[in-house]
Amino acid sequence: MAIARTGVFVDDYLEYANTLPAELQRLLNTIRELDDRSQCTCLFVFFHTDTHRYNVLMLIMFLYTYTCVCVI
Repeated sequence: MAIARTGVFVDDYLEYANTLPAELQRLLNTIRELDDRSQCTCLFVFFHTDTHRYNVLMLIMFLYTYTCVCVI
């Protein structure tokens, strides 16, 4: 049901957006481009943060493995 309403909303939006003045259409396109860039930036940050966490974990495990002195 929600998908059907979304489809109608998108159709209405596209029809309405085509009748907007050129300046407003340009601004909406700019907002869309900025949104796309921000999504890419979020993915980039998430990937590098996750990679950094993994590298720190590996470093901790390495240091723990090679610096612990086992006393029996």
